[in-house]
Amino acid sequence: MSNDNIFNLSDDELTLAKAKNSDKNRLDFAILLKYFQLESHYPKHLKYIDTLMLNCIANQLNILTSCIDDFDWEGRSTKCR
Repeated sequence: MSNDNIFNLSDDELTLAKAKNSDKNRLDFAILLKYFQLESHYPKHLKYIDTLMLNCIANQLNILTSCIDDFDWEGRSTKCR
């Protein structure tokens, strides 16, 4: 995987994500952040997240991709205000 992959998190983004209190929260945060940067809105469901994006971000954080399975897609984290 090249260093210029659009799904790579910057050093600052990695620092922000790693500050979250659990692997699940770290992965959820990073996925929402990167998805919003690329699409200008939050995903409505896991099916909208590119598998390559999920794998790339999970690898950068050393987290299993399955951590995202329990994400609340209807929760306030994915709502625009």
